[in-house]
Amino acid sequence: MTRRLFLMTGLSILLWSSLLSAAEDTRTYVNARFGTCAEIPASFEQVSSSANGDGATFEQSGLAGEIRIYGSFDAMADGLTGYRDFLADMYAQEGTGMTYAPQGDDWFVLSGTTKAGDIVYLRVQAEPDWGPEFFHHIWFEYPAASKTRWDAIVSRSAKSLNGTCREP
Repeated sequence: MTRRLFLMTGLSILLWSSLLSAAEDTRTYVNARFGTCAEIPASFEQVSSSANGDGATFEQSGLAGEIRIYGSFDAMADGLTGYRDFLADMYAQEGTGMTYAPQGDDWFVLSGTTKAGDIVYLRVQAEPDWGPEFFHHIWFEYPAASKTRWDAIVSRSAKSLNGTCREP
């Protein structure tokens, strides 16, 4: 029994340390148009960028799911809360059930599950230095079966979302 516990503890430590080292190997994506930036795992490659230069999509070979980082104007001129409500309604109409929706003074998160069973997580950050009409976004979509593997990626990258990667 003691030997089994020792072995399980050792395996847990090895797994945890490999996850930590993988989480630390990051790079910063910067969007020139909006100054939106965020850390993403270095192993993720840019697979597309938007035609208007507002952001890019990233994937890792062998790992289902994607990260999108982009900036936008507040086209509705309804502020952060109005934008959050608009997005929540849009996702609900598409069949994505948002079950997690915290909000701060200059940010919000919407997270839930698509009809296909994928997990989505969106963090939006307002741009206080440029006024309320700029928003920075980081979006994750991945299979629910990969949640454990994605948790550290989402946590670190979402916290790093910023809009100060340009001069006001």
